[in-house]
Amino acid sequence: MIKLFSYLLFFSCAFYSKAQENLIKNLSVEIFSGLPNNLAGYDFCVDWWKPYIWTTDYFTSQTSNSSNNYVPQNSFGNQSNIDGDFYLGIVVMDWIYNLNDCYYCKSDYAAGKFFHSLKKDKVYLFEFWVSKAEKGVLKSNALDLLLTYDTVVDVNNYTPYGYKIWSEQIPMEDTLNWVKISACFKAIGNEKAFAIGNFHSESEVINIVAYDSTTSGEIDYRYLDNFSLIECPSCCPDQFEDEPLVYVFSNPSTFGNPASLELWLHQNTTGILELYDGAGRLVAKENYSNLQNTFLLERFAKGMYHFVYQTSDGVIETGKVLVIE
Repeated sequence: MIKLFSYLLFFSCAFYSKAQENLIKNLSVEIFSGLPNNLAGYDFCVDWWKPYIWTTDYFTSQTSNSSNNYVPQNSFGNQSNIDGDFYLGIVVMDWIYNLNDCYYCKSDYAAGKFFHSLKKDKVYLFEFWVSKAEKGVLKSNALDLLLTYDTVVDVNNYTPYGYKIWSEQIPMEDTLNWVKISACFKAIGNEKAFAIGNFHSESEVINIVAYDSTTSGEIDYRYLDNFSLIECPSCCPDQFEDEPLVYVFSNPSTFGNPASLELWLHQNTTGILELYDGAGRLVAKENYSNLQNTFLLERFAKGMYHFVYQTSDGVIETGKVLVIE
């Protein structure tokens, strides 16, 4: 009994909660090489690349309030920052009245980079925020999120360079609020970057055109900010319902290379991990509430250990870990 109590006392400290790693460089576009003092200052945004010849806009509250790219009041309307002092802006669609068609159907794109390539068959969650500008009465659904294998893409034929993980379905109308876009996907592998803009085919585009006598046409303009990409096998259970919540590393393990259990939870749930030795004795028990957690089996005696992981939404996973020295 004394030995078992010492196991529980020691191993209650043998775990930690792991913070989610955001894989996107300059994730809130707050890092700049020079202060943009007008529209088309996208080249000043560090670690972002240009997929097309047209220049994305870079807005900031640090410039003069008379500048076209000032935050909150700028050439395209009034929109406060969602975070920090900067955000991006793109035209996703235009419409020319005398043509009864778009002139620059594909024009502005924002594109970022990852800290490292994505891993094949891993599940990731990509999120960003978008707001429709007040200027331009055109409403469209012409916004897509594309993953790319490098910092290059042909916007008219993107398939050799990457693939879509999200497409807007309904034309955006709200010009007041920031809206969060979320997309879960399983990586093909070796994706290094992403691009946001109009990658719709002509048949996929929905336009709601309303005549404005003060202009020769209309635009659908969007502000973009706060980008996030994390590995998260538990974030979209309806989409990846068979994805395990426990991952075992270094099995069998040694004292020099201890085993670890990576434990995931679905949103707004809790979990309990129980670890038993070969004789069926409980040697560790931990409660979790964070999305991602890690339990380390360092300094465990040699032998076979059995784990049971139960979550408040009914998931039960079991397995074995072998410590050989």
